[in-house]
Amino acid sequence: MAILSSCLPTLKALQSRSVAVTECCSLCHNKIEDDFHGLATHASAGCLISVQFGLRQRKKPPDNVIKCNVDAAVFESSWRFDYGCIARNYQGVVIDASYGTLPGQFSPTIVETLSIREALSWIKTLDCPDIIIESDVLLVIEVLNSSKLDYTSLSLIVRYCNLLVREFSICQFDFVFRLANQATHTLARKAASMSDLV
Repeated sequence: MAILSSCLPTLKALQSRSVAVTECCSLCHNKIEDDFHGLATHASAGCLISVQFGLRQRKKPPDNVIKCNVDAAVFESSWRFDYGCIARNYQGVVIDASYGTLPGQFSPTIVETLSIREALSWIKTLDCPDIIIESDVLLVIEVLNSSKLDYTSLSLIVRYCNLLVREFSICQFDFVFRLANQATHTLARKAASMSDLV
């Protein structure tokens, strides 16, 4: 399996690009802030960025609830899209991640909804009855939380998602800003190259 490196805006990555910052983590003050430390110790790039730039930190889920961030990347020239999913426990620790490539050329809204469908199917295998799905596409979150569906392509995919939702005790869909979803976005963009290595 391929390992991503130097893809998050950590202090070590900034320093390697000649930005005058210290490598010491701004959260725990005792480790070098690199990609692994940011993802494994502090659970998300969004958490690191929020401290460095004064943005609001992301909210941890309730006890025993899994939070799954989902994002997609569209590659119009190759008629495919990639998606990534990162699952964290209620303490914010990454417990698993998934990525994949699907064929087709669709709108970003359809692609994000299909990615959430893939995430729901994947997270079922983790045996997690209580989940929160986060996406940075507000329209998709609004449609998933709406009871008004028609017969558009988007609504048909949402209907399928609703069937998957029934298999969880709790399933909540929340919007998250792109900045807080950066680790998942990076995973989605790297999915094709990682799939080629496996």
